[in-house]
Amino acid sequence: MDSCERDFFIQMYELMEKPELFVNLKESLTRYFHINGYKNIAVYGVGRLGRLILKNIDTAQLESICTIDENKAARFGNIETINIQELADRNEIDMVLVTPLLDYPLIEAQICSMCEMPVVSAKELMCDMISLSLFPDSGV
Repeated sequence: MDSCERDFFIQMYELMEKPELFVNLKESLTRYFHINGYKNIAVYGVGRLGRLILKNIDTAQLESICTIDENKAARFGNIETINIQELADRNEIDMVLVTPLLDYPLIEAQICSMCEMPVVSAKELMCDMISLSLFPDSGV
């Protein structure tokens, strides 16, 4: 990865922590999932970015949600955590949201080799939400 790409990822993390920009993040995520028909979500990674997204997902609007993390002790609240090998047996999952930005290509390849479901990076999620104007009051 070159320094320009690394700077982009650092800026994205910093951007996501600006509360004034993401006042409506919960509503925006709900609308994104609804527009794309996602009702059963798996969030890969319970690190800094994963926790930020998880705390802004309106679980009442989803049929199910789980997290995927190799460290099953890495939990977020009472949301079920599975390891990546268990994903192949979870046919109800509509999409996997991958939050580790730097490792996304490797994680995507691993998931796609095991099962057929959309795999979306956190970068793609944010870009889609911006292009769909899903931040109504944020000025984005």
